[in-house]
Amino acid sequence: MKNAIIHIKMTNRDRMSGEDAVTELTTTGSIDGTQDDLRIGYAETDDAMRGCLTTMRIERQQLATMTRTGAYAAALTIEQDRRHNCLYATPFGEMMMGFYGKRVQCSLSETTAQVLLDYAIDLNTSPFADVSMQIDVKTKEE
Repeated sequence: MKNAIIHIKMTNRDRMSGEDAVTELTTTGSIDGTQDDLRIGYAETDDAMRGCLTTMRIERQQLATMTRTGAYAAALTIEQDRRHNCLYATPFGEMMMGFYGKRVQCSLSETTAQVLLDYAIDLNTSPFADVSMQIDVKTKEE
């Protein structure tokens, strides 16, 4: 595991209004693995999600799994050209979400990594949002 600076940019396009919402996060965490099996981990920094730990694993350029522990727990799978269900737990209750993967892409060098994920989300099988997520990771010097 290497210490890293992680920048996440997520663009959500609301399926009802067509409006985009952009969320960005820069935090510290860790990175380990290869281009075909990469793992990224970090602690959530948003006030509501403090105490939550998020781990992402990207495999074979076609499968991304994200596990979050804490008050906003989830285990979701984004697989290119497939749909997976996820139970998303919050302090206010749980909801069933579907994720249809459109793109899972990963590039890795000795000091950087970039992950691109495009997917659609549905809530209780109703279309909700199209998401584009870019994760840029840079290892930190010890």
